[in-house]
Amino acid sequence: MLSFSGGKDSTALLLECVERGIHIDRIINFSCSWDWEAVDEQIAKVEDIIKRKIERVSPPYPMEYYMLEKVQHGKDGKAKIGWGWPSFACIWCRGLKIQSINRAISGKRYLTLIGINYDERGERTGRKYEKKGLINYPLIRWKMGEMETYNYCKDRGLNFGGLYEMGIGRIGCWCCPMASKTSLWALYKNFPEKWALLKSWDQITKNQFRMKYVSVQDLEDEFKFVERKMLEFISGQALSLVEIRAWFRWILKTYRIPSYSKPENVVIGIRKEDIRNRRDHRRALLRRKAEK
Repeated sequence: MLSFSGGKDSTALLLECVERGIHIDRIINFSCSWDWEAVDEQIAKVEDIIKRKIERVSPPYPMEYYMLEKVQHGKDGKAKIGWGWPSFACIWCRGLKIQSINRAISGKRYLTLIGINYDERGERTGRKYEKKGLINYPLIRWKMGEMETYNYCKDRGLNFGGLYEMGIGRIGCWCCPMASKTSLWALYKNFPEKWALLKSWDQITKNQFRMKYVSVQDLEDEFKFVERKMLEFISGQALSLVEIRAWFRWILKTYRIPSYSKPENVVIGIRKEDIRNRRDHRRALLRRKAEK
């Protein structure tokens, strides 16, 4: 069985298995109300390439129901409404995925192929399940890393709606609270309607969007601050060398840009032409000062 998310890694894994003639009993995709629309389109394209339907399983209710309306009773017997945002402390969305897949396979045991790429080896691999012969990571064995899987899909006409180029590192659920800040920045800059929906949900959930009490509004304020500082730096406003070094250390630590994305769109949030014009203008001013 192949666990197919619809992202570049699982897509590269599926297509490479087909090209190598590896038999796959079932291809299963977990689909929910938080999926990117572009991923649904990509799955249809992949089905055309492999000439085979991909099984799609879903939870009984939309994800918003579990997050905002699902009633549960605590140890004290009191009813609590909504599970709140998923977090590293309680990844309930993963539990729904496992339950949905288990219902689909009806208790049968398969060797599951999972698309974790070579660059992620050791970070996301479940060694104990691999030793038991329940899970296998072919991309690691084939040494296909981030760029290899991205280019592999791109060469076959799959671009995932340009989401990766925007800086979105993982294209599972678009509103994932555990996504990187780079991915959330890309969501904020390129999908204002989704970002507004995110803010509205964050106001009525029992917990805040990110752990350590970070709300969606807090993230938006940080993005605006970072953008303003970057524009100040590009436009040549007064910044000391100490400030510049500290600033870029923080940027590189906080916002890790995938190698396949376009940094000028991800970090700064303005057009490439604007960056080039500001840079050329700054260089011209420095040349004039030097000539004087």
